[in-house]
Amino acid sequence: MRIDIAKPARKGAQHRVVVTVTQSEPWWPLETAVEVETSKGRTIHPVTLAGPTTRTVLESDEAPTLVRFDPMGDIAVERPWIFTWPNIVDEFHRARIVFGTAREIEAQHTLARRFSETLADAYTETLIPVVKDAELDDETRRNGDLIVMGSALDNGYLMTLPPIPGFEIGRGFFRAHGRTYARADQGLYLVVPNPDAPSRVLYLLVANSALQLWRMTTSYRSEVPSWAILEGDTIVSSGYHAPLGFELRAP
Repeated sequence: MRIDIAKPARKGAQHRVVVTVTQSEPWWPLETAVEVETSKGRTIHPVTLAGPTTRTVLESDEAPTLVRFDPMGDIAVERPWIFTWPNIVDEFHRARIVFGTAREIEAQHTLARRFSETLADAYTETLIPVVKDAELDDETRRNGDLIVMGSALDNGYLMTLPPIPGFEIGRGFFRAHGRTYARADQGLYLVVPNPDAPSRVLYLLVANSALQLWRMTTSYRSEVPSWAILEGDTIVSSGYHAPLGFELRAP
C-alpha cells in the first residue's frame, strides 16, 4: 500500500487536502479515516477504499498543521513501532520503574512507588520493583521493559537516550512534532522501543514538574495509544506512531 499526501493548497477561502491511496493486486475494500488537524482542533473524516486507487479530497477552513491517514491504526500494515501504553502490563514481571536522583530524590522515589502501587491495584496485583537511574545496570536495561519517570532535570537516564523521531526530552521541557511544551502543568506519555534491546519497550512518563508527575501517576490510563500530551489531568493530544508516509506535518 502506498500513501501520497499532497501538501495542502489554498483554494479560495478553503484549504484543500488530497490523499491518494494505491493498493497492489489483489486490492481490498477497507474502511478507515483521514485526520486533519488545524490550530482550531482536529477532525476525523471517514474514508472508504473501494478500488486499487482511491483519491480523497477534503477541505478545511483553517490551514492544516497535520494530515494523517489511518489515525486509529485500523489497517494491517508493517509498523516499526507497534507498542502502545496498555502493553505496559504485558510483561510486568520483568519490568522496572526507573526514577531520577538528580534532585528531590525522596519525592521521586515516592512517586515511583506510587505508580507501582497504581499498576498493582489496576492490573498486575504485584508491585513492579523501582530502581534509581544511577543504579540501572546493563543487564536490567536489556532484559525487561523500563518505565522511566521524571524529566531530564530529574532522571539522568533520559539524557542517554538516542534521538526519538518526532520527540525531544529536554531539561524542564519537551517537544512533540515540532511544538515545545514548557509549562509546569504539561506532561508526556511516550512508548518507544528500548534502544538497548529493541524487542523490549520504554514507557516514558515525562513531566515538567513534580506536581504534574504526581498527576500522571494517580491512575493507569489504558486509553493512551503510543503517545499522549497532558495538561494537568487532561489529554489534549494523542496518537500512534505512524508508518512511513502515513502523515504529513506542516514545516
